[in-house]
Amino acid sequence: MQRTKEASGKGAVLSGMEPTGHYCNPSYKYKKPENMTAIFTINFSQRTDLYNAFNKKYGEGIDKDTRWTFADPKPHHATLRF
Repeated sequence: MQRTKEASGKGAVLSGMEPTGHYCNPSYKYKKPENMTAIFTINFSQRTDLYNAFNKKYGEGIDKDTRWTFADPKPHHATLRF
């Protein structure tokens, strides 16, 4: 898991890999890229101001991107699927 320092000195998780599902199954190593989906979720629960701005830009505004879902299933979470 990679971490970076925020201005407050707390570490923020940049990425984390948890071996679940098909991740550890060698029978899936020949999957075609067009049949794969990447899912990234950002937890904004400690920075709801950032969540609101991000949701306004990518969830509702002229830059709306249908790959993003907001507050689904948890409040103040944004999920990107591609």
